[in-house]
Order: sequence, then structure tokens, then C-alpha cells
Amino acid sequence: MKKVLFGLLLLAVLIAGSIPVVRVEKVEYGSSYDGIAHVGNFFHLGNFHLTTEETTDTSTLGDKSIRCTVFLGEKQLWQQDVTYKVVDTTPPQLIFADGQDAEHIILNVGEKSLPDVSASDNYDGDLTDRIVVEGDYDLGKCGSYTVHYAVKDSSDNQTDLTQIIEVKDMTAPELTISTTNQYAIIGETTQLERPTAIDNADGDISDRITASGEVDLTKRGVYEILYAVSDEAGNRSELKVSVNVQPKNTKGIPVVMYHWFYDDTAGEKQPTYLPHNQMAKSTFEREIKYLVENNFYFCSYEQLLQYISGEINLPEHTIILTDDDSSDSFYRVALPVLEKYNVVMTEFIITSKDNWQQYADNPCVDMQSHSNEMHEVASRNPTKGRLLVMSYDELVDDLNNAKKLIEDRGGHVVAFAYPYGHNNTTAQKALQDTGHLVAFTTEEGRVKPGSNPMKLPRVRMRSTDSLSRFISLVN
Repeated sequence: MKKVLFGLLLLAVLIAGSIPVVRVEKVEYGSSYDGIAHVGNFFHLGNFHLTTEETTDTSTLGDKSIRCTVFLGEKQLWQQDVTYKVVDTTPPQLIFADGQDAEHIILNVGEKSLPDVSASDNYDGDLTDRIVVEGDYDLGKCGSYTVHYAVKDSSDNQTDLTQIIEVKDMTAPELTISTTNQYAIIGETTQLERPTAIDNADGDISDRITASGEVDLTKRGVYEILYAVSDEAGNRSELKVSVNVQPKNTKGIPVVMYHWFYDDTAGEKQPTYLPHNQMAKSTFEREIKYLVENNFYFCSYEQLLQYISGEINLPEHTIILTDDDSSDSFYRVALPVLEKYNVVMTEFIITSKDNWQQYADNPCVDMQSHSNEMHEVASRNPTKGRLLVMSYDELVDDLNNAKKLIEDRGGHVVAFAYPYGHNNTTAQKALQDTGHLVAFTTEEGRVKPGSNPMKLPRVRMRSTDSLSRFISLVN
């Protein structure tokens, strides 16, 4: 049969004197196509063979051709056109984010949207904006829903996908309370704060909260209450709250001040610069351990302000721990001790330093302000701290800069420690106007009702203090 066809084709060439055309079937876009192989298969007789200097092109759609030369041995007989049509018959792909199962997914009730899906086509590229989504579903209500996705490319190749979506409540209720560290004063009527419970599906379920644990408001001690709540789907949350029961404080609140630390437990020697401010790790740990074992109450600055104004009483053993200057030694030596005993300490930060940012979310560090660039002597008067020679506007700018740097890291700035303890009425006004509730000097003393909240004293801890001396200072 091939011989007959070839003979007819050869006869046609001789009679017509024209170039014959061989048309092959459609070729897929982007595929490899060898035109010579197609024609060669037709002319595969004896010494006939083909050559071409052209290459086939499947990078665009449409009718294409290449010209081949037909040889018998070494003799050229004629040139042969081979035409072909490049087509796109490949449908687009629907791609779901995070490798999710395309046909069945589970979503948490309250999700804002369906999972991210994109469409990619071998010819058109990104077709995400052409995806059509149809279906009756409610992501705010538990149930099973059917969603249909469809996308079509420019060659009318279409991909359809039916997806089953199960909406379930997989989130436990959120128990919220202003503080898990509460207190009660013996002899006073105390209404302990209870948490609230909000669920993503059931809403406010505070009335379902249960509490276990006894608190004796007539006896000194630290008690624990366990609050628990479950939603309709059975998701459960628990919250532990401690209640520190003590007599009323009558001697004022010690706000304890540290500066620098060294690790004597690792063989480090005490630095010679201001050695009274260089606290050994072993000494610091004995002091923190004493506070924890004797149930000291670590109050907030908001509570301290209420105590100053006479709105509330605080427990007999109430304390605030502070450290100035944000030295590397605080993070390296003191912080591990705080973490060991789960105690929070204020770090008064010089925010222009670059050593504090990585600790901003540490639950044992309360980042407060020690200014941005005020912790230096005044160039105009080296005997004074820079704060004393700054204008009101300069003070406000520095305070706001420091506050923003800390709060951009998730902190909440309400307290300030004066650099070198230096302060004046201009600085006090600037602090009040920038939202600071309290400010501390280096003057010795306890905070008492009626104290000036913008000029509060502290109790300095010295490296030479024995544990008995420390106990006398904080009791």
C-alpha cells in the first residue's frame, strides 16, 4: 500500500510540478513534535530520506508548517511541506492552599472565608480570577455543605470540582480575667473577680463556668481556684486563679530597685564598677525564693496607683521588683532566676539600646520606660542628667519615642524610672501628658497612700545586704 501511495505522490509531483503538502494531526501545546519523523514514516521506502533546517514550534497555538527536502540516496527529489496545528486540550488545575484535600475539607466554625484556591493553566497561566464558586453554605453555622468550583481557559477547557465542606466547632471557649493573681484582705468584704467565657460558636457562655477550690478569707494563705467551662461541642477550657489572703498593708509598699548582676555560681567575680550595685546571682536567687515562699503579692502599677489614691488597700506583703538600665547582665543572670520561680520583674529600658527587643514577649519581664536617649549627662552641664536641661517638647518627644518602641513590641507602658533619679516639675508634667501613671526616683523609701505618683521612692538593693537585711527591708 505504501508503494502505491508513494507512486501516486511521485506522479503528482512530476505532473503538477508543485510541492506536495502532508498534513498531520493536531499537536498539543508545549509538547515535542518531530515533523520529519511524521513524514519519514510515510516515505520510509528504500533509500528515500528527509532533511530540514527548520524546527517545529509548539510554543503558540495555530497552524504551523515546516519544509522538508526529500532525497533518494544523494539525489534531491523535491521539497515537502508538513503542516500541523498546535492546540490546547489540557484543562486548568485547581490548587488548594496548604495541601488541603480538594474534595473534602473541615473548617472551624466562624472562619471568615473558604480555603484559598488558585487556578493554573498550561497556556493561560494564572486563572485564579476566573474561578467561579457556587454553593449554599454558612461558615458561621456547624453543618455539612457542598460547594462547586469551576474554571475555564481560553481554549474552553474546563475543570469542575465538587467539594464537601464540614463546618465544625473545634475551638475551646476563651476564659478571660483581668488578672490570675488576685488578693483578699482579712477582715474586709471581698468580691473576687470571676472570669468571663466567650465561645466562637455559642457566644457568651459565662453562666456555664464552674469553679472548684476553697478560699478562706479569714486565714492568711495563697489559695487556688480552678475555673472550667465547656461549649456545646464539648471543647473545654480551664483557668487557674490564685488568691493571696493577707492582713492589710499599713507600712507602705516597697518598690525594690536592682541594677546589675554577675554569675558567681559560674565563677564570675564581682565587677569593680559601682560594686554595691553588682548583685550576685546566688544572693538574688535567695531573695526571690524568700518572696515566693512567703507568699508576697506582686501588684500591678494600676493597683499601686489605686493604693496611692486611697481607692484600695493592698496586702501586708506586697512588693514590686524593678531593675534599671536594661543591662545584658539582667537577661543573662537575673532572668533565668525569675523564670525558675515564675516571678515578674519590671525592666526599665533605655530603648535606644539594642539588647532588649528579643525579650519583649517574655512573661517574666514587664518592659517599662527608662527613656529613649535621656540616660546621659547634659553636654551643657556635666553635673546634671540630660533630662534636667531638656525642654517640655523635647521631653515629650523622647518619652513618646520610648513608649512607642516598647508598645510596638507588645508592651504597655505606664511606668517610668528617672535616669539617675533626676527629675523636675517639667518632666513630671511631660510624663503625665504622655500617659504615664507612675514615675520613680532613686530616693529611699516606701510608696504610701498620698505619695506623689510622679515622684515615688524605691528601696535600693545592695550587694552587701544579707538575707536578713533584705527581709527587714521588704517586711
